[in-house]
Amino acid sequence: MAVYKITNIERYKGKKEDDLARLGKQITIHTLKKGHGAILPYADTSGYVLVTSVVQYIDKTDSGKMITISTMNTTYTLRKVADDLL
Repeated sequence: MAVYKITNIERYKGKKEDDLARLGKQITIHTLKKGHGAILPYADTSGYVLVTSVVQYIDKTDSGKMITISTMNTTYTLRKVADDLL
């Protein structure tokens, strides 16, 4: 499973303070589908998961090394840092 780093978060509304703790975190992608909430488990052993609001747009660039996820409330930019670890 590939590992991505959260490199940018642009929130449209809500608690921007929460985003500071998420920036730089490494995540994996469990579920990422337009029309559904994304499920992004943290790659560490904490057991925490980032669950987004409904995904409206997904843009993969640079052969999937960069992913932009736009939800109802936030846009996340992810950069691949490692390929399949398992």
